Amino acid sequence: MSKEEKSNRVACVYVGHLQFRGRLLKEIAAMKSRGYECDVTLGDLQLKPANLDKLPFPVHPIEMRGKWGNGWLYFENFWFSIKAALHIAKTPPAIVYCFSIQALLTGVLVKLLCRNTKMVFDSNELFIECFQHPVKKLLWRPIQKFGAHFSDLIIHAERNRREYYLKKHGARSSRHEVLENFPPFRELSGPNKPKAEERIRVIYFGVLGKDRFTRELVSIFHELEEYDLDLVGYFGEKWVEDEVRETIANTEKTNVRLLPGVPQTELPKLLKDYHAGFAFYLNTNINNYYCAPNKVYDYLMNGLTVIANNYPGLNQVLEQGKLGVCVDEVTKESIDEALVRLGEECPWDQITEETRRSYSWD
Repeated sequence: MSKEEKSNRVACVYVGHLQFRGRLLKEIAAMKSRGYECDVTLGDLQLKPANLDKLPFPVHPIEMRGKWGNGWLYFENFWFSIKAALHIAKTPPAIVYCFSIQALLTGVLVKLLCRNTKMVFDSNELFIECFQHPVKKLLWRPIQKFGAHFSDLIIHAERNRREYYLKKHGARSSRHEVLENFPPFRELSGPNKPKAEERIRVIYFGVLGKDRFTRELVSIFHELEEYDLDLVGYFGEKWVEDEVRETIANTEKTNVRLLPGVPQTELPKLLKDYHAGFAFYLNTNINNYYCAPNKVYDYLMNGLTVIANNYPGLNQVLEQGKLGVCVDEVTKESIDEALVRLGEECPWDQITEETRRSYSWD
């Protein structure tokens, strides 16, 4: 039997900030638990090897400076793909696991170099639809089509995204599966249901900014004084941060707080003090409309009900599952109505252990 036929190695490929890519880290942990030997060839934009040494699997970083802007990164990706494929092919893997569109070309080259290697493409986003600039769409579309043709398995993070991808981009010759962004299961004494006469405490955690309705939420809760809101995370735009901080500083209202973000491992400790969580995404593209948010399932896993946009996937989980409320727009009236509905419909009663297990990575 050849070295290739004996291999149980999964060679993962990723370009970006590996330490914060929770989905990939969960996938690697799951594969390792099934006996696969996993390593990552990384297009490293951070250049901090000390951080990579702390990860529980080998990492081979390949420097990608990107110092001439995002446009140059597209062309630098070709050079990365060649170097990454040559490195991986030294020990032919059973599977080359391409996380995101930037890793696809590497996977194709590995398949061409290693005849028995299977290729997996984790299309965790609708990447072409995420790109706002038409030139970026034009440049990346053939790479996605080319990579999908060589893929033995394509994984999607949300069911509607899978159906859209098949309709829009084809690749029906590949096998397509859905692997949602669920958190690991954790034991919980019960849901975070507010006691009688207790103020409902709401949290939003994650990226803060214009497309997460951060400014609107601050203004809304300054008017809805009977509820408390904490915004926990990091801003994507400096001008939004300045505006939000100034708004909070210039009011005597104390029911809205801005708090720093916490690592993913500390989420259970953070969320235990809240009753409900927000998950809002500005509908700027089909990827947002068919969103697959980690935070919705993190809220539910920790006993919180959820208020989110009335998008197909979110509606199916929250409204149809009676686990939360979906709103058509983010206004004072809609948020007030949603919070009143929580008190009347008591969705916390549906957050059972069985429900949480059904939305767990396990």
